[in-house]
Amino acid sequence: MLSELIRRHLGSLLAAVYAQDQAGRSTADQFTDLLVKLDAALGDARSGDDAAFQGLLMAVIPALRRFALSLARDATAVDDLVQETLLRAWRNRARFEPGTNFKAWTFTILRNQYYTDCRKHREVQDDAGTHAARLVSPPDQTGRLDLQDLQAGLDRAAAITPRIRAAQAVSELRGQRARAEPGARVRRCP
Repeated sequence: MLSELIRRHLGSLLAAVYAQDQAGRSTADQFTDLLVKLDAALGDARSGDDAAFQGLLMAVIPALRRFALSLARDATAVDDLVQETLLRAWRNRARFEPGTNFKAWTFTILRNQYYTDCRKHREVQDDAGTHAARLVSPPDQTGRLDLQDLQAGLDRAAAITPRIRAAQAVSELRGQRARAEPGARVRRCP
């Protein structure tokens, strides 16, 4: 795997190649230059087979970009996918079997890289908890809150001294007795 510094450098080279495209250079020339710089950076020896492989890569680049655009739908992600595909194809050029479908081979590399990137970005790194804090929503169910308020009131009522509870019980009994016996007088006892 390439270090982050090399990947950023290659990304900047690729961005420069795309910027020069408007200046009139062909895409094939630009990527040829990029692959030459990549080859020099990685220290690989060049051979005749490498030149033929490089020609195949140059021919498939526009189709790779279109396929990457159909998957990613984002210009930055498309550039990253094509760059990573070119790097992987170049790094694994010895595994390519001449005479087979080169376009299908590179499309498979691109598709697999796209799926890998999707899996990597599926999980969100949230060590500080900032993302989770944004996901908090207030409760929709007020019934549970009402039940909690009732429980808190009952807990406070349980803290009332037994003497006050006895006075409340006597008062309630007087009221019940007065209702039970119509016409009966209630005596007030000290």
